[in-house]
Parts: sequence; C-alpha cells; structure tokens
Amino acid sequence: SIKFKARLVACGYSQRPGIDFSSDELYASVCSYSSMRFLLSLAVQKGYLFYQTDIEAAYLQSELNDDLYMDLPPNLSNVDSEGRKLVAKMKLSAYGLRQAAYNWGCTFKDFMTSSKYGMEFAPMTGEPNLYRKSL
Repeated sequence: SIKFKARLVACGYSQRPGIDFSSDELYASVCSYSSMRFLLSLAVQKGYLFYQTDIEAAYLQSELNDDLYMDLPPNLSNVDSEGRKLVAKMKLSAYGLRQAAYNWGCTFKDFMTSSKYGMEFAPMTGEPNLYRKSL
C-alpha cells in the first residue's frame, strides 16, 4: 500500500520584522562548546552517566506567543461561500517560521522549570541553556 505524507512549511521569508515577529524572537537556545566540554570531562572524571536526547519535530511542539495567520495551501479552497478570503490561524509553530527556534526554547524552559511536571530545574546563571537541580 502507498502512504502519502505531507509537511506544512510556513514561508518565513515573507514575514516582516516588527509586524510578524520582533528581533528578540530570532534566538535559538544553544549552549557554548566550552560548557559542553567541561560537562563531558567532569562526567568522565567522576564516572557519571551522561545522556543526550533529540526531540523529534521539536519546533512543531511549541505554542505561538502571538496570533499568527497564514494563507491556505494552493490546493485548498481559499474563499468562503460569500467570496471572502480564508486564512488559517496557527496554534502551534511550523517549520519555516523565523521565531520557531525561540518558541521552542521558551516551551522547553517552561517544561524544565515547571513544578507541574515534577522537573523543577533551574537555569545556570552563566549558561542559561544548562539546567541544574539541587538534591
């Protein structure tokens, strides 16, 4: 049997700065190489286990902070019965949005620091993309 897959990709190149996103939303949360080297060397020295994970489709898991609308794909009818143009209101982020990395970073930080999920980690002062938990 044949399976068909589709992926919705937003045209981020058509987003306008200051209207569709702000300049502080163009931020991808990463940690520095020196911090990663330090943590890996500490883990080896102390005999700690070190885990790394990859969250599939991470950018698609984050909610948008602002109302964002997009034109419907070309193969869908984009006018209603009265001839008005239809658009889609996005609830979650999509590939191609300029603020997708920023939204994912906010979602991940909320998850890591939330008591709702029992995580309650705190971001490190010098490296806000690394989290610690006092036991």
